[in-house]
Amino acid sequence: MHITDGSGTSGISRAFILGAGLGTRLRPLTDILPKPLIPFFHEPLVLHAMRRCHECGIREFIINTHHLADAWDRVFPERSWNGCPVHFSHEAVLLDSGGGVKK
Repeated sequence: MHITDGSGTSGISRAFILGAGLGTRLRPLTDILPKPLIPFFHEPLVLHAMRRCHECGIREFIINTHHLADAWDRVFPERSWNGCPVHFSHEAVLLDSGGGVKK
Protein backbone atom coordinates (compact mmCIF):
# COMPACT_ATOMS: atom_id res chain seq x y z
CA MET A 1 0.00 0.00 0.00
CA HIS A 2 1.37 3.41 -0.92
CA ILE A 3 -0.23 6.53 0.53
CA THR A 4 0.22 9.74 -1.43
CA ASP A 5 -0.77 13.35 -0.98
CA GLY A 6 -1.86 13.67 -4.61
CA SER A 7 1.56 14.86 -5.78
CA GLY A 8 2.92 11.35 -6.16
CA THR A 9 4.88 11.49 -2.92
CA SER A 10 3.98 10.10 0.47
CA GLY A 11 3.81 13.53 2.12
CA ILE A 12 6.07 12.21 4.88
CA SER A 13 9.29 14.21 5.04
CA ARG A 14 10.76 13.35 8.45
CA ALA A 15 12.20 10.06 9.73
CA PHE A 16 12.97 8.95 13.28
CA ILE A 17 15.86 6.49 13.36
CA LEU A 18 16.36 4.31 16.42
CA GLY A 19 20.03 4.57 17.32
CA ALA A 20 20.09 4.40 21.13
CA GLY A 21 20.38 0.65 21.72
CA LEU A 22 23.40 -1.00 23.29
CA GLY A 23 24.02 -3.42 20.42
CA THR A 24 24.99 -6.21 22.82
CA ARG A 25 24.81 -8.96 20.19
CA LEU A 26 27.45 -7.21 18.08
CA ARG A 27 30.05 -6.93 20.80
CA PRO A 28 33.00 -6.32 20.63
CA LEU A 29 32.23 -4.03 17.64
CA THR A 30 29.78 -2.04 19.74
CA ASP A 31 32.35 -1.53 22.48
CA ILE A 32 33.74 1.28 20.31
CA LEU A 33 30.76 2.36 18.13
CA PRO A 34 26.97 2.45 18.43
CA LYS A 35 25.47 -0.30 16.26
CA PRO A 36 24.11 2.07 13.55
CA LEU A 37 27.61 3.49 13.06
CA ILE A 38 29.30 0.15 12.44
CA PRO A 39 30.64 0.10 8.86
CA PHE A 40 28.82 -1.99 6.28
CA PHE A 41 30.23 -1.84 2.75
CA HIS A 42 32.62 0.93 3.87
CA GLU A 43 30.04 3.25 5.42
CA PRO A 44 27.99 3.36 8.63
CA LEU A 45 24.85 1.21 8.62
CA VAL A 46 22.70 4.25 9.34
CA LEU A 47 23.68 5.85 6.02
CA HIS A 48 22.19 2.92 4.10
CA ALA A 49 18.85 3.50 5.85
CA MET A 50 19.07 7.26 5.40
CA ARG A 51 19.79 6.92 1.69
CA ARG A 52 16.71 4.74 1.19
CA CYS A 53 14.58 7.15 3.21
CA HIS A 54 15.90 10.03 1.11
CA GLU A 55 14.91 8.18 -2.08
CA CYS A 56 11.37 8.03 -0.65
CA GLY A 57 11.19 11.78 -0.01
CA ILE A 58 12.51 12.08 3.56
CA ARG A 59 14.28 15.43 4.02
CA GLU A 60 14.82 15.59 7.79
CA PHE A 61 16.20 12.99 10.19
CA ILE A 62 15.91 12.58 13.94
CA ILE A 63 18.11 9.95 15.58
CA ASN A 64 17.85 8.92 19.21
CA THR A 65 21.16 8.27 20.93
CA HIS A 66 22.43 6.79 24.17
CA HIS A 67 25.39 4.39 23.96
CA LEU A 68 28.59 6.21 22.88
CA ALA A 69 26.55 9.22 21.82
CA ASP A 70 29.63 11.35 21.05
CA ALA A 71 30.42 9.08 18.10
CA TRP A 72 27.45 10.52 16.21
CA ASP A 73 29.09 13.96 16.21
CA ARG A 74 32.05 12.53 14.32
CA VAL A 75 29.80 11.15 11.58
CA PHE A 76 27.51 14.20 11.38
CA PRO A 77 29.68 17.15 12.55
CA GLU A 78 27.54 19.61 10.58
CA ARG A 79 24.31 18.03 11.86
CA SER A 80 23.27 17.41 8.28
CA TRP A 81 23.48 14.77 5.57
CA ASN A 82 22.95 15.23 1.85
CA GLY A 83 21.52 18.71 2.48
CA CYS A 84 19.05 17.43 5.09
CA PRO A 85 19.08 18.39 8.77
CA VAL A 86 20.02 15.66 11.24
CA HIS A 87 18.77 16.13 14.81
CA PHE A 88 19.68 14.04 17.82
CA SER A 89 17.41 13.11 20.70
CA HIS A 90 19.74 11.95 23.46
CA GLU A 91 18.49 9.52 26.08
CA ALA A 92 20.62 10.04 29.20
CA VAL A 93 18.86 6.99 30.63
CA LEU A 94 18.03 4.31 28.07
CA LEU A 95 14.24 4.40 27.60
CA ASP A 96 13.88 0.79 26.41
CA SER A 97 11.70 -0.46 23.56
CA GLY A 98 9.49 2.29 22.20
CA GLY A 99 10.71 4.84 24.76
CA GLY A 100 12.61 6.86 22.19
CA VAL A 101 9.57 7.19 19.98
CA LYS A 102 7.38 8.14 22.94
CA LYS A 103 9.89 10.83 24.03
